[in-house]
Amino acid sequence: MLVGRIKRDWHVYTIKRCKSGGRSGKCELCATHGVPSVILDCEMLLRHGSLTAKHLRGGKINDCLLIEYDGILHVAVIELKSSRYNSTQVVRQLLAGRDVALDLLSRYSYRGKYEIHLIVVAQAHHIASRWVFYNSVRNPDGTRSRIAMAKCGDTFKSVRARKRDR
Repeated sequence: MLVGRIKRDWHVYTIKRCKSGGRSGKCELCATHGVPSVILDCEMLLRHGSLTAKHLRGGKINDCLLIEYDGILHVAVIELKSSRYNSTQVVRQLLAGRDVALDLLSRYSYRGKYEIHLIVVAQAHHIASRWVFYNSVRNPDGTRSRIAMAKCGDTFKSVRARKRDR
């Protein structure tokens, strides 16, 4: 299974939780309990040279990738923020992370069904950010997707469920 292979091959970059410890308090997005998953720290990948300049948009990368398999491979590209953030910069960071996720899938020649979810996690989201994130992002295959907004402490499964309900 791909999740196990990524966990084994990239174990140096795995973390237990996708969380921040910023000045405004801790924030995290939790993996789904009981589902095979792995979380990769993108900052660590960048520092140790596993990411190249082609992955960066505006010089920054997202915080982490959460990869789960429940019959479909789900890849969450996650950016953690305080309640005040620049939504345009967040979009660039998430798109850089999406490039990393697609590169990772191609390295493993993954041909199964997968979904990539772009998620910004914060204690609160400003109304102006909601308009930017609601305006969908073009995917490499020509389809469009929205950036999901999550609150600190949400699970990846709950974010996916809200996304389906829209």
